[in-house]
Amino acid sequence: MEMLLKSINDSTGHYTDEELDAMIMPHPLLGQLSITEMFHLMTYHAEHHLNQTVHNLRDDINKN
Repeated sequence: MEMLLKSINDSTGHYTDEELDAMIMPHPLLGQLSITEMFHLMTYHAEHHLNQTVHNLRDDINKN
């Protein structure tokens, strides 16, 4: 994960916040998102799945 974050930072670190806000890319369900919005979505999505996994593992442990 650290390597991925470093790669993303290396690729985008030279852009200003304003430039990242202005760069638009398509999302298949949400439509057009700025790079900043996409980063926020990716962060939320990863945290959501991590929390789901922790919850599911706790449920499995409690069943046994």
